[in-house]
Amino acid sequence: CDTTQYTYSGSIQAILTNNCAGCHGTSPGSSNVYIGTYASAKAYISANKTTFNNAINYSTSIAASKRMPPSGKLVDCKLLQIQKWINNGYPQ
Repeated sequence: CDTTQYTYSGSIQAILTNNCAGCHGTSPGSSNVYIGTYASAKAYISANKTTFNNAINYSTSIAASKRMPPSGKLVDCKLLQIQKWINNGYPQ
């Protein structure tokens, strides 16, 4: 995992595909969360940044059932890549 790689095509797409697409990769997505494309991921995450961050960081402020992915928390490197992607304006 390389934290200098945080573009959608460089690393984020693979993270989302491997960890989220099973439930959220086809529209409308589980719980109406669809992040199967660059545009849909950017739109959903930018509109729901706090909710998304709480979910992927396994925050104790939300119900355990809302923590994502349900199979277990992503490794810190992948979480950092996602955070950099968000903080740098969702580079494609």
